[in-house]
Amino acid sequence: GKGWSGGGKGKGGKGKGSGAPRVPRVPRPPREGGYDIQMALVPTGEQVRVARRVYVGNLAFPVAWQDLKDHFASVGEVRHAAVATNGYLDSGRPKSKGYGFVEFERAEDAVKAIQMLNDTELKGRKIWVREDRDDYELK
Repeated sequence: GKGWSGGGKGKGGKGKGSGAPRVPRVPRPPREGGYDIQMALVPTGEQVRVARRVYVGNLAFPVAWQDLKDHFASVGEVRHAAVATNGYLDSGRPKSKGYGFVEFERAEDAVKAIQMLNDTELKGRKIWVREDRDDYELK
């Protein structure tokens, strides 16, 4: 013999095709009348598509979602606010990654937030506010 076991040309063992098929993530269905998407002139002078979510960067580490919600409530009704975190501090508080997201009830409020709250101060630091480029409503 040649010392090879098995023989034949078939695919051996586990390959990429094994296991259950991957189910694609299904985005939430649009609300009646489709998504609320607005065009906004951002501080850089470009036009961007904005749905209801904005990205907030350069956050001071003590900023929590409650602070974001309060800060952004001045421009419209905040539906959801979140600060990205990574583990916990010794004190048991979540460790901020320095950015977050705010979702408004209406896209025009998200536009107002970009235009009015970018470069404003929150807990001693100037924050950046821009459209959330990963917003599923823009896909």
